Amino acid sequence: MRELSRAMHIVIDMQRLFAEHPDWAVKDIGRIRKDVTWLAEHKPGRTLWTRFIPAQNAEAAKGSWRKYYEQWPGATLDGGGGAYVDLLPEHRTLAGKAQIFDKSTFSAFGNEKFGAALEVARVDTLILSGVETDVCIWATALDAIDAGYFVVLARDALTSGVVEAHAAILDAIAPHFAPQITIMNHAELEAAWK
Repeated sequence: MRELSRAMHIVIDMQRLFAEHPDWAVKDIGRIRKDVTWLAEHKPGRTLWTRFIPAQNAEAAKGSWRKYYEQWPGATLDGGGGAYVDLLPEHRTLAGKAQIFDKSTFSAFGNEKFGAALEVARVDTLILSGVETDVCIWATALDAIDAGYFVVLARDALTSGVVEAHAAILDAIAPHFAPQITIMNHAELEAAWK
């Protein structure tokens, strides 16, 4: 089993945006809340948080993001999405003692300060939890690999709005990156991350 003494837990986008927003709510988010909370409480000093912050409006978005927000105008800040950017209530309290990195991209590395915080903490492994497995989790995982980090996908603390895409990442795509990624369930993480 991999040594996790220099691991940092990254909670990706456990926000009202993905729990309550009429367009973006992930139906399965309730299933993972307990495991995400357990990981964050297990090592609060080794947990960082991200929040996805939508564009002000489609016109303010750059490049292909403009088309993205044209598809989802109700998720923009002007369209009402700003009311949903807060972390979930139980996570707001936990995150209050940690760093929160706002990002306008899928990957946590879209916030320049995120990578710098990992370097300061002398991290070699990222344990990823949150939403969505095939979007922000996977984008962060690939950027982490490119930056030289080993990635642990916390199986019981991940979900997506598209069940088939979530399963494809965990069952087919991530195993293809085995030298750089592993998948652990709750019991495995509890045993390995001491």
